[in-house]
Amino acid sequence: MVEKRSIIVTPAVGIDHDRKNYMLEVELPGVKKDDVKLEMSERTFCVEGTRDDIELHGCYYLAHPVNIKKATARFEDGLLMVTIPLAHSLERKSIEIK
Repeated sequence: MVEKRSIIVTPAVGIDHDRKNYMLEVELPGVKKDDVKLEMSERTFCVEGTRDDIELHGCYYLAHPVNIKKATARFEDGLLMVTIPLAHSLERKSIEIK
C-alpha cells in the first residue's frame, strides 16, 4: 500500500502596518473558509489551510506586540484579510526639553 503524502507550501503573504494596526493578506487559492486555521500570539501570526493534497502553512514574526483580542479576519475568494491592532500605538510625541 502506497502512503499518500501532502505537499507543504508557504502561502504568499503581504504584511503592512500603520501607527495603529497590522494589515495582513494571505493568498489561499482553492481553500475553503472552513479549512483555514489562524493562530496568533503577541508577536506571531500563523495560518494553515488545506486543499486536495496541498497543505499551506506559514508563521510570521511581527516586529511590534499586538492586541490579539481585538484582531479581525475575513476570508473572501481565497484571500484571508486580517487586521491586528498594535498593543501600543506608534504615535510619536514631541517632548519639550527643559
